Amino acid sequence: MSPTHQGRVADAGALPCVGLGGGIGAGKSAVAGLLVSLGARHVDTDALYHDMLEQDLTLRHGLGALFGDGIFDEVGVPSREKMRARLQERPALFHDLEALTHPAIFAAVAALAVSGAGEAPYLVVEAALLFESALFERVVFSAYVM
Repeated sequence: MSPTHQGRVADAGALPCVGLGGGIGAGKSAVAGLLVSLGARHVDTDALYHDMLEQDLTLRHGLGALFGDGIFDEVGVPSREKMRARLQERPALFHDLEALTHPAIFAAVAALAVSGAGEAPYLVVEAALLFESALFERVVFSAYVM
């Protein structure tokens, strides 16, 4: 693990956020688990996004508008496989997908930071693309796990 960024002040009334970035299988979850054992609260942005696909009607509507109604499975949840296939067909949609999903994910992380204030010393934000996204600017400290 190598520290790469520190010094941002936490938003008033919210837990300071510690970001963990790194590739698949790098050990982000293991590091997060250690920090949780020391009292931190944890959010895995990939798991959060999965939950949002199932529960956030505004996000689902936006994804339907972006990709078309054919991306939904039999129960009305956007299929990641179908979205991935559309992105392979039309790579230009990737920017639009990030413009739709990232603000929703950032808002959900911010809400967790506020709701967890007083319950933990900080919020560990696990995000594979932490350094490639604006989420990086919201953390007080970040580390790239290798």
